[in-house]
This record gives sequence, C-alpha cells and structure tokens, in this order.
Amino acid sequence: MKCGIFSIVGRPNVGKSTLVNILTEQKVSITSRKPNTTRTSVLGVATKGANQIIFVDTPGWQKKPKRLLDRYMNRFIDWSFDQVDCVLMISDARSWRHEDKLLAKSVLCLSTPKILIINKIDLIKNKAKLLTYVDNLEKDGLIFDDYIFISAKKKQSLDSLLKIVTGYCPKRDFIYDTNTVTNKTLNFRISEVIREKMLMFLGDELPYETCVVIEQFDDREKLVRINAVAYVERDSQRLIILGKTGSLIKKISTKARYDIETLVGKQVYLRIWVKVAESWSDDTEKLKLFGLKGG
Repeated sequence: MKCGIFSIVGRPNVGKSTLVNILTEQKVSITSRKPNTTRTSVLGVATKGANQIIFVDTPGWQKKPKRLLDRYMNRFIDWSFDQVDCVLMISDARSWRHEDKLLAKSVLCLSTPKILIINKIDLIKNKAKLLTYVDNLEKDGLIFDDYIFISAKKKQSLDSLLKIVTGYCPKRDFIYDTNTVTNKTLNFRISEVIREKMLMFLGDELPYETCVVIEQFDDREKLVRINAVAYVERDSQRLIILGKTGSLIKKISTKARYDIETLVGKQVYLRIWVKVAESWSDDTEKLKLFGLKGG
C-alpha cells in the first residue's frame, strides 16, 4: 500500500478545486469564476487499487491579505506545507504572474518535493509557447522536482499526473477507508453548495462577505428539511441576494436543492434566510461561529 498527502496551492482561479473534484470523481470543493471561492482547506481523497492519494485543496494565495478572513486563508496554506508529503503548485498556462513567482519562492524553500502543474493548456492556441514556459522559470532559478502540462477541465494528461503523483506516495497504510472522498461534514458541503449557487446567479455582484450556515438539518424517512442562513455584512448586500420581492433567493434555493438531493439521496425541502452580521469577516468570534476559525 502507498498513501500520500499532497497540498494543492496556487493563486486564485488557477483551477485547484476543479482538479480536486475531477481526481476524486466527486464534488468536494465548490467552483466558480470568482476569486477566492475556497476559504478553508478541503481534503479530497482518491483511492485507486493499492494507492490512496489525499489532496489538500487550499484557498487562493493572496499577496496582501487585508481582513482577518484573508489572513486566515493564507495561514491554511502555510499549515498545509507542514502536513504533506509533496506540494503541487498550479499555475495558469496563459501567464506567469508576479503572485505566482512570490508563491513559488515560498514553495521552493520547503524540504518536501515540489511539482509544478501548468493548467488550462486547452486555452493556448499556439502550443509552441508552452515549450519556453519551464525554461523561463528555470532561468529565474525556479526549479521544481517535476513539471506537467494539463487541462483539468478537459481532463487532458490527468493519467500522467496521477502517475507522477503516485511516485511521490510513501509506503504507508491508508489513512481513510476506501469509501471516503472528503473530510468535510455533510452540513459544510451543503452550505458550500448554497454559496456556489449564489456565486452562479450573482457572479461579481455577490458580496465577498457572504457566509452560509446550516441552522437545521432534519433527516426524515423520505424527506430532509434544511434551514440555512446566508450572512452578509450590510443590509444593502442582503437586498442584492434576496432580489426583487425575493425572486433571486428562490432561484438560488431551487438550484441548490437539486445538488443537495444528489448529495443526500433524498427529497429536500430547503429554506434560506439572509441576515446581517456586521463585519463578520474581520471578527475572530464570528469566524469561529461560522466554522472558519479565525485566530
């Protein structure tokens, strides 16, 4: 048996959560085009034959975190460095930014093996540009143990990626049973599904300061009743999510209910309230209350 723990790091929107979901063959992390969708470390577990690969999906690294929530998200990344057998840094094949360079320098200081995954190659029309990608990094002294070009969305070169990753797995008994796909609770996954649908309908209009908490989960024989609260920091943000006469929150609820029913395997009755909790994203006690554990 081989079992390895791999931290997945990268700046926002490079495809970390998408890759974890595809490799685990389940939706363990929500995805959207909005930066910093992931706020806490989420484990995705892929067990294949005699190999168990544990991916730690981390928030997008931020150069200058401002709020307590932002600083805590960066600390999730630092924590993951100390817990893993290998670090997988993901970059966007279309560009190598200053934020990538800063994160790479931090990663390359670690004693654990480092693999650079260059994602989104499907968006590169002139593939000849990819030939100089690694050369340019190495000229800057950014030398990883392995490199691989992939497209997570198009599932290109993922078998090759798994082969490389498995090579860094130490001989070790499985940490999780073979049916486990994530370490997150059902309530957490449901709250994230709801937040994902808010991102889907609102996009950039969705206030960054939005957090969803499950207040009631009543699992009956044929029906699951769920009461959820979406917290924002100002009443104007509350009105955005509700929409005119509550029309938008109804659409969000309907869309979320479909995914939640797939998750729980039963019919779901879902109600979502939107409430104001002033400055929660910069308040240690509120971050703890909302399960984000600010420190």
